[in-house]
Amino acid sequence: MLLAQTIIWRIFTVGIFSNSTEWILKKEIFMRLCKHFFWPDKDLFSSRLNNQLNKFVTWFPEPEAFHNDAFTLSWKGFSPYIFPPFNLLGKVVNKIIQDEVDKAIIIFPHWKSQAYFPLLLSSLIDFPVRLPRHKNLLTLAQNGSLHTLGKSLNLIGVVISGN
Repeated sequence: MLLAQTIIWRIFTVGIFSNSTEWILKKEIFMRLCKHFFWPDKDLFSSRLNNQLNKFVTWFPEPEAFHNDAFTLSWKGFSPYIFPPFNLLGKVVNKIIQDEVDKAIIIFPHWKSQAYFPLLLSSLIDFPVRLPRHKNLLTLAQNGSLHTLGKSLNLIGVVISGN
């Protein structure tokens, strides 16, 4: 019932509902990244379907969410995990710098031609980690479908800082 209410709310407020961005990183890989880097305190671009942490920030109001719309929230004082839609990576890196975030784990595709890439590299505070190319590295949270780019997607995990 609650899921139906959330979907209806999204349809009326934004006109179109699409759950095709509810990708989740394989839990085992997420845990290995956290053990390698640090344990984050917030999951900034998720939902109750694909959150990796208990404190998560959603696009739209949802039950159990810490907050909705990460860009309207100050990230100062957070040590977040960030796996945003790829088209928002530039905005995310700028927000980390603007809010002077001490450290954040970000997952991004290794696309050197993207405008955000040099800024992201200049904000690194630890060595990048190339994520393994498992066919099930990314799945859709609601039905387990595999990402269409599958094993060809070269994802990187990094820690960056806005300080």
